[in-house]
Amino acid sequence: MSIITLGDHCTAAFLLKEIGLREQAYPFDWISHVDELNASTMPVVMHIVRSLLEGKAVDELLPSFLPIFDSNVKNEFATRNFIKFPHDKFHVNQFLYQKDYDKYRKRFIRLAKALFSSQKSQFLIITKRTNFSINYLYELSEYF
Repeated sequence: MSIITLGDHCTAAFLLKEIGLREQAYPFDWISHVDELNASTMPVVMHIVRSLLEGKAVDELLPSFLPIFDSNVKNEFATRNFIKFPHDKFHVNQFLYQKDYDKYRKRFIRLAKALFSSQKSQFLIITKRTNFSINYLYELSEYF
């Protein structure tokens, strides 16, 4: 059984890794919102999960999720959808951007396979937001 983290920041993946239950990397393991204290990544995460479940191709989704490479922006905030990747090097140079892009493409493919697999998966969300909507979980449960 796979445990797939859906964010809301790095803690879920970190804890799974620490207790030896993180078997594979998924796209939402090491992300957070640029406004970490007040906003959630869940609207973007749920849009991507929903799109994959509805048959949208990984290569169609990646450009809307991953950061923009801009040689004039030298920090982790060259982002789309206010998602930041604090553990990656998208912003350093074109070579590292491509390396991280390829890594996330593999993670998206792994996620898509897990979503359609006959093997059961569990989803883990850890959030520090008090205004987190339980509706995200209800929506996800409608697919399984």
